[in-house]
Amino acid sequence: MGDHRKDPELSADGRMRRRIAAALAAGAGAVGLGLHRADGEDVNVNAPAQYPQTLYPQVLECVVDGAKDLGPVNAGIFGTNLEWFNRGDGLIGPDLRLRPRLIELAREQGITVFRFPGGILADYYNWVDGTGPRKDRPRVPHLSDPGASHTYFGSPEFFDLLHATGAQGLITVNAGTGTAREAAAWVDYANSPRNARRQADGFPHPIGIRWWEVGNELYLPGNPGQVSIGVTPEVYAQRFIQYSRAMRAVDPGIRLLAIGVAKSHGGPDTRYPDWSEVLLREAAGEIDLIAVHNAYFPMLYRVGIPPVAQVYRCLWAAPEAVDRSLTELEQLIARYETRRQIGIAVTEWGALYSLPRYDPYWFDHVKTLGSGVYVARLLQVFASHPRVELTNYFKLVDSSFMGWISYEGVPKVPYWVFKLFAQNTGSRRIAAQLASPTYETPAFGIMFPERNVPEVTVLATRSPGDGRVFVNFVNRSLTTRYRIRLRHPGSAPRQAEILAVTGNEPTAHNGPDIPPGLGFEPAYDPYTTAAPGSIRIERRALTSDVVELPAFSVVTVVASTR
Repeated sequence: MGDHRKDPELSADGRMRRRIAAALAAGAGAVGLGLHRADGEDVNVNAPAQYPQTLYPQVLECVVDGAKDLGPVNAGIFGTNLEWFNRGDGLIGPDLRLRPRLIELAREQGITVFRFPGGILADYYNWVDGTGPRKDRPRVPHLSDPGASHTYFGSPEFFDLLHATGAQGLITVNAGTGTAREAAAWVDYANSPRNARRQADGFPHPIGIRWWEVGNELYLPGNPGQVSIGVTPEVYAQRFIQYSRAMRAVDPGIRLLAIGVAKSHGGPDTRYPDWSEVLLREAAGEIDLIAVHNAYFPMLYRVGIPPVAQVYRCLWAAPEAVDRSLTELEQLIARYETRRQIGIAVTEWGALYSLPRYDPYWFDHVKTLGSGVYVARLLQVFASHPRVELTNYFKLVDSSFMGWISYEGVPKVPYWVFKLFAQNTGSRRIAAQLASPTYETPAFGIMFPERNVPEVTVLATRSPGDGRVFVNFVNRSLTTRYRIRLRHPGSAPRQAEILAVTGNEPTAHNGPDIPPGLGFEPAYDPYTTAAPGSIRIERRALTSDVVELPAFSVVTVVASTR
């Protein structure tokens, strides 16, 4: 695999790693952003903490009715992101070949869709730069930041990845600094039978990329120092129509994603809160899916140093706001939908606490069990909306903290939770009733206040082909273990097993994730006991009709009815 910590291409050009290094090197500047209490006393949010659990006195009852079909669960919700820079976020090594271990992990996780080439970088990317012999490909500036990378991971490498993993591709075309003609040429390269450039790159047959997204987050003004490419919704709607017609002229069978806005929090998001409505009013007839980024939480920018318990309880409640925002978007779509049925894609999502320049104590909490609980509840929400056809977590691997596989090639806790769902969710959602105790959270950071938040949530699905039923539970309590009695009226399972991801603390994780040399200090690492043993990934037979859920856990029962 090679050690890309010593690879100049990766270490010098990673925009996030550059920012991490600069922020951590600044030291005092980070302290000035709130790493002390008002009285001047030092605060270490990652100090050891105890999380004693109590057993809820009653046994809760969950009734799963396989005869009540609630609609499809789209396999496309199990997708992820990768970017063109830094050799595909490190997916290819110094030898310019796909890293076997990373490909194996992606395949084992159950990834169904890869989104490429970004992210922010997609709207500054000329796809032609990522074709042809690798030795002849240019080193180009990112334009979203001062860095630059060789375009070693381009379309041919992306196609190789899809072949190696069995996943499908979602390509985000450049609608910020590119043209409709360039986008249509990319469709031709991927999907036309006799494209000479693709054939010269070693692919004699069409790849058949089905999903194409027109731009990324063009409703935003852009990051500080970034080349601004933001537009109004009216401009984007007309641009989308232009792209759609040019791209469909090459391949009428493709499905096009238009970028939209689904408001799920109280923080700054866009200057155009009516973006999605304007887009639908102007261009609904050309849209196959609306792509939104409504599931990044808790985003603690400039919140200071909040208590760990408060952050995680609010984080776990935030998917309820995502659920509401998806429902509102569905209702909006129904108002404007005409001849073309419009689905929803969440093309970026995941736990995102902070950035090092704001708070080095919090940013690496993306790897914890608490973040895994958040991932699990979001997947339940996505699966409960039949219009949600695609979701892509951000992102598979990285040389900084954002990857769900570490720089050493070690899966983090969210990886394991996602894998549990991807491998143990049926194609049809079925009825499941569970009355759970609830909790409430205040408005916190960008997060809305939440009331009547069930501590235990359930998603039940079935696989019609083999008779299996999957019952997934998420326990969002910080202190309470629950016992759940499962009832299957009319279809008692013959055998069942339990799969679970659990741990002793919500901050538990399975090892370091930040590459050496970036100034990351032990005090910044989320506290856990005896990593990696603090995370338990279990699979065992279920010998009774009662399932116990530890606090902050994800548990799935797989039952066979045949």
